[in-house]
Amino acid sequence: MSISSEYKVSDEPHSRVDKWVDGGSLVTDSAVTASTNAFTQNLSKWRSLIAVALVIMVCIPALFFNLERYPRLWFDEGYKLNAAYTLVQDGQYASYTVDGYVPFDPGTSGGPADILPAALAIKLFGTSVTVARLASVLYTLLAAVALYYMGCSIWDEKTALFCVLLVIATGPIENVSLVVMGRQSLSEATAFSLMVCGLWILTKGWGKRSLQWSILSGLVMGLGMLSKTQIAISLVPSLLTVAAWRWWQEKRQGFGYLFAPALGIIAVFLGWTLIGQLFTTPEIRQQNSTLLLDAIRTNIFTDLFGSNLDNQSLFVIAIMLFGVFTNVVRIFKTPPLKDKHWVELVLIGFCLYTSIWFTVLSVGWPRYAFSGLMIGLLLSGRSVWAFITRSDAPKWWVSAGFGFLVFAGIAVNVVNSVAYAADSDVQEAAAYIANHIPQDAVIETWEWELDMLSHHRQYHHPPQALLFEAIRQNARHRFFDLSYDPLAANPDYLIVGTFGRWTGIYDEAMLAENFTSIAQFGVYEVFQRLK
Repeated sequence: MSISSEYKVSDEPHSRVDKWVDGGSLVTDSAVTASTNAFTQNLSKWRSLIAVALVIMVCIPALFFNLERYPRLWFDEGYKLNAAYTLVQDGQYASYTVDGYVPFDPGTSGGPADILPAALAIKLFGTSVTVARLASVLYTLLAAVALYYMGCSIWDEKTALFCVLLVIATGPIENVSLVVMGRQSLSEATAFSLMVCGLWILTKGWGKRSLQWSILSGLVMGLGMLSKTQIAISLVPSLLTVAAWRWWQEKRQGFGYLFAPALGIIAVFLGWTLIGQLFTTPEIRQQNSTLLLDAIRTNIFTDLFGSNLDNQSLFVIAIMLFGVFTNVVRIFKTPPLKDKHWVELVLIGFCLYTSIWFTVLSVGWPRYAFSGLMIGLLLSGRSVWAFITRSDAPKWWVSAGFGFLVFAGIAVNVVNSVAYAADSDVQEAAAYIANHIPQDAVIETWEWELDMLSHHRQYHHPPQALLFEAIRQNARHRFFDLSYDPLAANPDYLIVGTFGRWTGIYDEAMLAENFTSIAQFGVYEVFQRLK
C-alpha cells in the first residue's frame, strides 16, 4: 500500500488514521476526538453557567423583594426562631420560655441544618425579619440550582432549565410554592434543598456505581430529613424500591452503592436521635417523645382518610399524579432502562408515595405535600417540554416558553410580594414590647413570632399539646374547645394576635375581668394585668 507525503492511510477499516498537517506535525484521530470532546465539554460548562446565572437572576427578586413584609411573620416561624435566638443568647440548642429550656424541642419542626444557619445570621446581622429568613432564602437558591444540575444529569440542559423555571414561576397554591415557602423561616426549604442536592449527588453515585458518592448522597439527604422528617416517609421507600428493582435487574450486583442512600438517611436520623437522648434529661426526653408522638398522630398518620382535603389539596394531588404517570409512560416507551432513568424513577416514586400518603394519612394541608408538589411540578415540566418540542410544534414555541417563564418567575412573585404584603404590625408590636414592657415582666401569648423580634425572654405560651388539639378540631371542622388557664403563669401582660384570636384561647370575659387594653398594632392587642 502506498503512503503519500500528506496522508498515511491503513487499509484496516477501524485502524487509526494519521494526518500530516502544519509542516509535518502528526495529528491523530484520537487527538482530534479529544480536542473536540474538550471543546464540547467547555461549551457545555459555559451553557450550564449561563443557565444557572439565569435561574439565580430570576430567583433573587422573587425571593428578596419585600422580604420583610411578605409573607407575614407567623407562629411556626416564631417557634423555630425562638430556638435560633436561644442558641445565640444562651448557647443552648433549645427553645426557651418562662417554663425553662426545652433542649431538642420537636415543636420547632426544625433541625440543625436550618436552626444553626438562622442562629448564625441573627448573630451576625441582628434580629430583623429579613435576617431571620436569610438562611431559608439561600437554601431555596441552592435548591433551584441543584434542581437544574440534577435535571441536566437525567435529561439535558434545555429541558432542565425549562423545568426549573416552571417550578419557580408557579404561583402559590394555598400559600405553597417554592418561592413563598423559601421566603419564610420554615424547615421545608432546608429539607427540600438538601434532598435535591442529595439526589443530584446520587446521579453521580448510581451513574458511576460509586459507593462513596452514594453514601455522601444519603448523608446529605439525611441531614435534610432532620429538618422535615415527614419527607422521609416517601423518600426512603422510593429509594429502597428503585434500588431493589435495579439490583434485581443487574443480577443482584451493586448492593452497597444502591442501598447506601436510604441506609444513610436512616443512619443520620438514628445518630441525631442518639445525640438528643444523650444531651437531655429523662424528664425532657419523655416530654419530647410525648410531643413527637402527638405530632405524628395529628399531622402525619391521621385517621382522616382524605376527609379534610379541599379543592386546592386535590389540585396538588393532581399535579403530582400528572407528573408521575406522564413520565412513567415516556420512560417505558423506550426500553431498556438506562443509568439516568433510575434517579428519575426515584423522583417518580417519591411523587407517587407522597400523593398516596398525603391523600390517605396526612392532615391534608398543601404545605405538608410541599416537596412532593415541587417534584411533581418538575416532572410535569418535563411532559410540557416534550409537548412544545414535538416534531410538528412551531419552532418559536421554545423561545416563547423560556421567555414566558423568565417573565412569570419574576413578575408573579414580585407582584404577590406587593399585593399581599402585611402591615408592619408585628415589628411595631415587638418594638413596643422592647421599649415599654420591663424585661422581667411575664407576657402570656400564643404569638411565638414576637419572641425573637422583641428581645424579650419572659414569655409564657400555651403548651404545644393544645396546638395539636386545635389542629385536630379544625381538621374535623369542629368549633375550638381548648381547656386552658391563661392566668396559671401569673402573667403581667397578655397579647392576643392572629393565632390566639383564631383559636379563641383567651376568653373575652376573662380578659375583661383581669386585664385592660393598653395598645394595639394591627392584629396584635396588648393587655396589662389589673392589680
